Amino acid sequence: MSSSEAVNKKSGGITLTFSKFSSTKKLQKSSIAEIKDAFNDEVDFVSGFEDKKVQGSKIIDEPKEYVIPCIKKNVWQKTNQDKKPANSKGENPSNSLEDLAAKEIIADANRQNEEWNERGVEDTGAAIPLLFQNQIPSGYETDDRLDVSLRPNEPEDTEYDSVPIEHFGKAMLRGMGWKDGEGIGKNKKLVNPTDVVIRPKGMGLGADKSAVKQLNHNKGGHQKKDSDDSPLVLKTGSHCVVEKGSSKGLYGTVVGVDEDNARVLVKLSINSNTITVSQYTLRLVHKKEYDKYHKYLNKVKVDEYKLEEEKKKEKELEMSKKESSSRSGEKRAHASYDNGNSHRHKKHKSDHQRSTNGSSSIWLRPQIRVRIIDKSYKKGKYYKSKVVVEDILSKENCICKTDEGRLLEEISQRMLETVIPKDSPGFVMILSGKYKGQVGEVLKKDKSKCEATLQLVGEQDTIIKMDYDSISEYVGNVSEHY
Repeated sequence: MSSSEAVNKKSGGITLTFSKFSSTKKLQKSSIAEIKDAFNDEVDFVSGFEDKKVQGSKIIDEPKEYVIPCIKKNVWQKTNQDKKPANSKGENPSNSLEDLAAKEIIADANRQNEEWNERGVEDTGAAIPLLFQNQIPSGYETDDRLDVSLRPNEPEDTEYDSVPIEHFGKAMLRGMGWKDGEGIGKNKKLVNPTDVVIRPKGMGLGADKSAVKQLNHNKGGHQKKDSDDSPLVLKTGSHCVVEKGSSKGLYGTVVGVDEDNARVLVKLSINSNTITVSQYTLRLVHKKEYDKYHKYLNKVKVDEYKLEEEKKKEKELEMSKKESSSRSGEKRAHASYDNGNSHRHKKHKSDHQRSTNGSSSIWLRPQIRVRIIDKSYKKGKYYKSKVVVEDILSKENCICKTDEGRLLEEISQRMLETVIPKDSPGFVMILSGKYKGQVGEVLKKDKSKCEATLQLVGEQDTIIKMDYDSISEYVGNVSEHY
């Protein structure tokens, strides 16, 4: 054995080979890019302008009005019995074509003659529906036998493709004589379709939705408007008053509206609490009313009390009229006695009238601050408390409001005393004398004499002195008195 053979035997064995294949992956096309390509229109070059239209290199097809003609007369297929071979009698094809052409010319001439003869005659067949005019011959498609051999062949797909699906309905109507802008049927007036309005969730079948739009109407039926004469609308930020429920009579601001459930979120102005109420229990108010009453706690009771007082006054007037009529006879009987003592009677009457006027005069005025000095009122709860006069019903009954916004009723003017402003400048209203009802600015106060030096608002040259009992602090709008 040679040395080369030995080396070959030692080197023989398993050989491992490794190979690396590099393949390039193809990226998928982006769906966004496909959308962009779909909307990528071809470039068009403007070549000129003609008849207010832009002329370009790209030909744009004008919109076409598609028409599917109405089949007024059905063309029935002939049966096998009616069909005859073309050359059954050995006729020449050219002769048969000439005969057909002659028959068509004769039929056309006869049709024109019939139209000429029937001119001006009412077409009675027009009133007959097409379904009755184009009835299938008897013996076919009955209840006992359904033979559709007379029916024409189905339309091909190309006929359907010639009319886009979005124009198919109008194309059929145009074939029946309809035109754009006309109504369908005998009445050519265009009638707009009725929009179906969804009822709010929670509204009963017997409820009227128009009541929602009438929330801004008062009890008299007149619509309330803001200062800018804009109608009130139930929306966020609107001012309202609750008319039913535990919060009856309280004012607030709308912070949210749930139209599905007919509920409204209202933020009460008296305590800043947010409540949820039905929108049918609210009444929209304008800003002027809201600014005046939004801090009232029991305005409803005050309104009811005013109504009762008005009714009482009306009853008193009726009673006084009845009494005056009953006393008229007595006055006639004592006429001679009155004439004999006229001087003494007049003197007594003037004295009595002077004392009556002095005791019945009302010095209270709205928008002035006074102090309660009666310990028996409300068991002394408001003794020495300062209140603002809101309304004066009579000498023995006025309505006042505390600093907390609570209304106090059935307060007599003998329970109150005047208040002089501490801060400077302070404004007071004159309650008696020559300048009664006018507003003045306090220039100087003399506590020893209980007098104040005033300058009338709007009259800079007029300076007067008034005692403390004749003036009281004024909390209204001073600019109205200029």
